[in-house]
Amino acid sequence: MPDGLRLQTIDLYVHPGTATGINQLGTWLETSNNRCVAKIIGMHSNLHDHSWNPPGYHHLHKSDNSLVSLCRKNVYRLISEKDNPTFLSRRGSKTTIDLTWANFLVSRRVASTSTSSDNHRSDHQKLITHITTHPPKPTFHTVAPKAADIDQACLQKTVQAKLTQLSPHLPIAEVEQELTSSIFNAWQDQGKKVRVNHAKVKKWWDQKTLNPLIKIHNQC
Repeated sequence: MPDGLRLQTIDLYVHPGTATGINQLGTWLETSNNRCVAKIIGMHSNLHDHSWNPPGYHHLHKSDNSLVSLCRKNVYRLISEKDNPTFLSRRGSKTTIDLTWANFLVSRRVASTSTSSDNHRSDHQKLITHITTHPPKPTFHTVAPKAADIDQACLQKTVQAKLTQLSPHLPIAEVEQELTSSIFNAWQDQGKKVRVNHAKVKKWWDQKTLNPLIKIHNQC
């Protein structure tokens, strides 16, 4: 990569009904795992687990716990999509047995992941991972102050300044909205900016959808 970071990929096949592939992965991680190197593990796992099963599919394998524990112990996390099946069995069951894991260095640079049916007529779907070549810019979120920590004089001054800018001809509903927003923003401005640790962000949290809802909820 342009910044000198090395990227390694590992292809793993877990034979159905055995733990051979998992044991081999464990041996490699114990003897050769260098956390200073970005690594991706592409895995034909043949395992079912609630961590990646598609909705409505509840079958589990005993070996899945050892795989999950092994990957988490070595700071790998699942980056492939969990809700999209990757394999259609002969019985017609849609399952997810093809997985992509990444260590911390790679997970910071994953731009997107997807599952494609453009698979050259294979019975397995293709997993696509887009990785940025440059480190992401840091992002921050605001931790709002508690009520006891608010500088009330500063808050009142900010809100009063906003009130003087409002036109007396505005509808009541619009005045109410502007006033509520000014109070909320003045409260947020007194908060602390905290850098977001993307490695700890919950995967199911869709920021584009849920963050605006949380903001509206807080304003109310």
